[in-house]
Amino acid sequence: MKRILFWMRMDEDYNELIEGELESVALLNGLDSNSLSLSYSKSGGSRLFGDELKEFYRRLGEVCAEEENLKEELEYEKEGQNIFIYGNVPSEDVAKEIFGKCVLIKAIVEIWAESKSHDSLLETLLITSGSLIDTHLSSNKKWSFKLSRYNNKSTYNDLVKTLDKLSPIFKKAGQVDLANPDTKMLLLERYLKDKDRHKYLEALYFGRIIADRNDISHWWNEYSLSTRPVLGPTSLENTLSFVMCNMGLVGKNSIIYDPFVGSGGSIISSSILGSFCMGSDIDIRILRGWGIAYRNINLDNNEGPTDIFTNFDHYGLERPEIVRFDIKHPVWRRSGSHGWVDAIITDPPYGNRASAKHTKIDKSMKGTETVEVSFRLIVALLDLAEDVLVKGGRLVFLLPAFQGKVRESLSLLNRKRLEVKHIGQQKLAAGASRFVVAMEKL
Repeated sequence: MKRILFWMRMDEDYNELIEGELESVALLNGLDSNSLSLSYSKSGGSRLFGDELKEFYRRLGEVCAEEENLKEELEYEKEGQNIFIYGNVPSEDVAKEIFGKCVLIKAIVEIWAESKSHDSLLETLLITSGSLIDTHLSSNKKWSFKLSRYNNKSTYNDLVKTLDKLSPIFKKAGQVDLANPDTKMLLLERYLKDKDRHKYLEALYFGRIIADRNDISHWWNEYSLSTRPVLGPTSLENTLSFVMCNMGLVGKNSIIYDPFVGSGGSIISSSILGSFCMGSDIDIRILRGWGIAYRNINLDNNEGPTDIFTNFDHYGLERPEIVRFDIKHPVWRRSGSHGWVDAIITDPPYGNRASAKHTKIDKSMKGTETVEVSFRLIVALLDLAEDVLVKGGRLVFLLPAFQGKVRESLSLLNRKRLEVKHIGQQKLAAGASRFVVAMEKL
């Protein structure tokens, strides 16, 4: 096995999901968590932020949890989050496959040396990496060099000074070629803040870039909402949709179901990844495009149908199977413990939003709070997942966390037949938030 560094993308909307998506995509490529062996150190052994976060949210969902104390602890944990993660892969080809599908990876790097100062880094490189230098920085190899600072700024002068310090490494190297190099070298500098908020150099990583997002297009942007002819009132953002699909182990020939399908955001992404998709919704208006869905006015051709199939036709995807019903009263027979769906990827409605507006659940609860309506819908979704998912199948959904009700939201995840595999919070407006939750059927 080859141990490489995954340089993850730091994004406020997704920073709690980076490890969950990486582990899930690796599993799709045949690497379970033990084989992948993610760690913040090359030698392994460190506990991941995502694992600590999952434990934190589990305790927060328990009745005995003290929410305020845990909130302070969470802020402390987030301050030290690391986006440089080591993992094992059988080959660089497998690493590139993981990189190609994983939305939240920025680059993958073969690390030659790691240190806390430039002098010790150079010393380590000259002692331990001679064969790598001879192989990848020989006189017949064109090369480039990139300096990147995490949590700090860099200038061209910084690049020149750094190259000067590391010049013995490149003494025998061939011609510099920024456009089409044979070897792309990288120095990552990770800065943190001390208790007085002063920045200090915490770690240096030096190595060869195996794959870099700057060299490969952000393929998921080809399917952004701005490119779709039909939009709904709560269309699922495409980046999040692909991350959810990856966390749900969506792959070629998977059977994917969205019980709150709306305008079809989740199953568009699933179809692009090669799955057989189906969806259901109680509201015929959103499925047919009657008065709720609308044409994208930013496209040249903004006339035509607004039903759920229009976007599939636009991308040349196979049309999904769509059924209209309330998930509290499913139209198929109960499948017991076996199930038939590989993954459920969905964004449940919050209270009176969109397709929840006319559900039987809502009608039976007149006078109750919107929060309670949402919780009932989540429970119905979890019941459905336990019934239709195959063993090992995943439910990935957005769990609303209303202000002052976070603990109640998380307590819904305590199920006997579903286990939380990954969870991450996304902050919304007005103090609200939601959790991206991936659960697996036991």
